[in-house]
Amino acid sequence: MLGRTINDGDVAGTPKVAVVNEQFARQFLGGSSPVGRRFGFSKKDKGAIQIVGVVAGAKYADLRRDVPPTFYNAALQDTDGLGAMHFEVRTYGDPDQMIPAMRRVAQSMDSNLALFDVRSQIEQIDQTLFQERLFARLTGFFGVLALVLGCIGVYGVMVFAVTRRMREIGIRMALGASRSGILGMVLRETLVLVAVGIALGVIAALEATRLISTLLFGLKPNDPLTIAGAALLMVAAAVFAGYVPAHRASRVDPMVALRYE
Repeated sequence: MLGRTINDGDVAGTPKVAVVNEQFARQFLGGSSPVGRRFGFSKKDKGAIQIVGVVAGAKYADLRRDVPPTFYNAALQDTDGLGAMHFEVRTYGDPDQMIPAMRRVAQSMDSNLALFDVRSQIEQIDQTLFQERLFARLTGFFGVLALVLGCIGVYGVMVFAVTRRMREIGIRMALGASRSGILGMVLRETLVLVAVGIALGVIAALEATRLISTLLFGLKPNDPLTIAGAALLMVAAAVFAGYVPAHRASRVDPMVALRYE
């Protein structure tokens, strides 16, 4: 922070002051030090407000949007425009337990002062991100379901493929193929199948993210780490699903396999 904050001396009758954020300084003042400079909202009050401090940017109403250029003025210097106001109270411990105490303090100051919509900042953030969290839970559930179905599908395909090639596997083993070689052969076929599916899935996912980009918060639609993590998870699941038929094929008796129809 540069300069000072608004203090108890900034009341009606004193020179009007304001504290601006870094975005305000960059957009309207060219990024130079704004402390001591003046601004106004019309030709009549041009230069009537002096900047006394600079603070970091903070999001206020919507976490999805970028931090806007913002200035903070002294409420007691403009009492004619006062209406409903928002106050922030910093607490230690559970903020919900402090609400009754804050109401008592407000009543002791003015019995006509009404406090309403008292919420913690965590609660406000939770309400703001309700749509994103609901979407994340639903997509997470269907993602796990798709992973399970994918594993079942890979397992079924590999069991079918191994069953059809049982005679071939028996011949390979009768000719000296090792169990590790048979296991590796089946797993390689599993990985090739999964690699093709992942390649097609990534292409489809990159196209589909355009439809859900507005529902993402704190995550890029084409985040490479997320895509890589999903691909690795699918590979691991496919290896696990393909290991059972591969292990079964590697332990088959060559004589039984040669008689298999």
